[in-house]
Amino acid sequence: MDVNVEVGGAKGWPMDTTVVFYHKGTGVICVGTSGGAVYAYGDGFQYFRQWLQEDDNEVTSIVSVSSDKILVGFGDNSMVVLALPTLNVIDLVEYSWINRHAGDVITMHVDEPGGNGFVYVGTSEGLV
Repeated sequence: MDVNVEVGGAKGWPMDTTVVFYHKGTGVICVGTSGGAVYAYGDGFQYFRQWLQEDDNEVTSIVSVSSDKILVGFGDNSMVVLALPTLNVIDLVEYSWINRHAGDVITMHVDEPGGNGFVYVGTSEGLV
């Protein structure tokens, strides 16, 4: 795939990639960075969404939550739902949603085949 396109606000592959995720529903490759940016690559297009604040906030995980949406997890435990492929913000969950004693969010899982509509979140303290 040619990732040297200039449509949608960015160009090329980021040098500080932390997460790469393929969204089967749309065929889009999603990339998260240590600075908190999210990229979406498809056939002839590339979209880009910078973190919503000035300070860097590493992308720690990306999961599919529907046929055209992803959930992106960040280093401060905040999460954002983005539409694909444009990366428009659908919803934002602030970092304060989880008690700091629960630890850091280190993994997220969506049971797509089960269709339950839940995101399972695992923390560094072993909580789900």
